[in-house]
Amino acid sequence: MALVSLMGFEGVWYFFPFHIVFMISHGINLPCSTAGAIGPFPDKAGTAAALSGFVMMLVAFGTGLILGRFLSGNTPSVFPLTIGMGFWSLVIGFTTLVLLQKE
Repeated sequence: MALVSLMGFEGVWYFFPFHIVFMISHGINLPCSTAGAIGPFPDKAGTAAALSGFVMMLVAFGTGLILGRFLSGNTPSVFPLTIGMGFWSLVIGFTTLVLLQKE
């Protein structure tokens, strides 16, 4: 999606299929990551889930603040959204494939 926006396309239908894949991936990743956050602390599962959700919302808030700075006045642009989603997709992919290897 980020590459499509960098090539200059801005129509909804250019991004729709990519966004569907992103949301399906998010739907798979979120329960797994929440279970991973709770797993080591079964006696404090509620606290672990709450802390995981708080950190997720804190990162989302910070990302929104940063990307909001790149909006160009009243001219709508998909560039900040697609770059932000691309960045976090790479971070999640790297974390999942490289840092969380099971032995």
